[in-house]
Amino acid sequence: MKKAITILMVLAIVLSLSATAFADNGGIKVTKDPTDEHKFIGETAAFVANARKYSGLTWTVIDPDGYRCTVDEFRSYFPYSNITGDTTGTLIINNVNADMDGYRFFCTFSNANGAENSAEAVLHIIYQGKELKIPERYLPNPVPNREPDPTGLQNMPIIVTYY
Repeated sequence: MKKAITILMVLAIVLSLSATAFADNGGIKVTKDPTDEHKFIGETAAFVANARKYSGLTWTVIDPDGYRCTVDEFRSYFPYSNITGDTTGTLIINNVNADMDGYRFFCTFSNANGAENSAEAVLHIIYQGKELKIPERYLPNPVPNREPDPTGLQNMPIIVTYY
């Protein structure tokens, strides 16, 4: 009798865990998150996302202050930029401008049983007068011809300002 009760309890736990794993998002699995874009004014930015087991998707835009809006709303804020792909896995923004700096984008994949969000990606616009910090990973390692720095400033970040 104890074995039967133990087996039933284990079976109940396993079933509840497997039901929970798929109930929240309908079995959707995000396979590609969009990545941050660094663009000059006038260039084209593309955000790409993909998932398995979804039947529909929508892109959401978040402005630098945290306000969420649809791609249609975002499009109305920037009528001189051609924004396409809001019903596909690739959101394309042609002719980016300085006011788009800091906007974030993510994709929501859905099916009849639930939805799953991709990670957020940020649009960074490089423009005249803006300081651009170059991450250490993009600098040569070791930095060539560097003499020991008696000031101790050798590990300070490098800042490039465009004029």
